[in-house]
Amino acid sequence: MPDFEKVYDRMIAREGDSVNNKKNKILKDKITDYTRFGFILLSLSAFLYIGSLLPVEDASNAKSLILIGTSLVAVGFAGLFYVKAVSIKKKLHQDEANRM
Repeated sequence: MPDFEKVYDRMIAREGDSVNNKKNKILKDKITDYTRFGFILLSLSAFLYIGSLLPVEDASNAKSLILIGTSLVAVGFAGLFYVKAVSIKKKLHQDEANRM
């Protein structure tokens, strides 16, 4: 498996832009992506949880448990995405502070 930072460095070198500016842009894009993924998963988990609370005549207890379990898993993954976004944001701020 190739080292992704080396691949990015090669791509940046071809384009002629500075390596630090390109890396910062990539990190900012990752922060945006992870934040969006987290928001989408939180929205999905809210809909699943509401679906488990709504009374349905033919729904069994197992179906409600599956909806609640899936909702909790989605919340967990959303939390992981937010933690990842925060760690990348800290790394970005450290890189900017080191350059000054």
